[in-house]
Amino acid sequence: MEPREIVSRVTTLVSLPEVCRKVNEMVADGRSSAADIGAVVACDPGLATRLLRVVNSAYYGLPRKVETIAHAVALVGMEDLRQLVLATSAGTAFRRLPVALIDVDRFWHHSVYVATAARALAAGDARGRGERWFTAGLLHDVGQLVLCHEVPDLYRPALERAPGGGAALAAAEAEVLGFGHAAVGAELLRQWGIPEATARVVEFHHDPARAPGGGREAAVLWAADGLGLASGRGGAAADSVEIPGSDPRAWTRSGLSRADLAVASAKAEAQTLDLLEFIFGDYAQIY
Repeated sequence: MEPREIVSRVTTLVSLPEVCRKVNEMVADGRSSAADIGAVVACDPGLATRLLRVVNSAYYGLPRKVETIAHAVALVGMEDLRQLVLATSAGTAFRRLPVALIDVDRFWHHSVYVATAARALAAGDARGRGERWFTAGLLHDVGQLVLCHEVPDLYRPALERAPGGGAALAAAEAEVLGFGHAAVGAELLRQWGIPEATARVVEFHHDPARAPGGGREAAVLWAADGLGLASGRGGAAADSVEIPGSDPRAWTRSGLSRADLAVASAKAEAQTLDLLEFIFGDYAQIY
């Protein structure tokens, strides 16, 4: 059994809405205006509402209220809006996927925490805007949901061996399945038509040394994931994250400092709950 085979079974349940596909095509084409994109997003009132909530949140800190998607595009840019559409659409798409082996509320809390931390860690990176990092962080573990749904009996032993997640879970998955949730998640992103650069970051976030091109982007996501895991253990995240000791090569590739981790941890702690509400609506009733 291969990741592609597993993902092919589940794509009808977690397919992206048509509006997301359309926005992705319009931004990639480069000929659409902010008003054009706003008109497409407005066809999905729920999505439009969630996007405006995010844009008007402390996450962006804009000086005045944004009331239309076209205005949002003008302020945050088409690429950032495309990534926000993708993030909110992907998060809600998984609400239709029943999962029994893991705590899904805890799963999404961790995912949004990592997304926020990844965006903060990548601030100022000339190679990509922050929302691409947010998307990679939000979806870095979606392969776990796919495996829980499609092959629960095969996946259960891996979860039992490494209930804390992280590198230990990746190792247990490799032993039990021959591949891990990172490969499954990356395959899903590819089938969704998400840019290959984002899929690669997800695929190698547990092993940045194997990532093409030096692995710095995967190492940044690895660090954000470590912050999320440390936060989930109730510790002081910036001090207790498992770096550099667990993988000094990844720490070196990330190019980050402990000060960077402290800033990202503080932002994630401050913004995660609000973003959960914005992405999912009533977070207390996600599932």
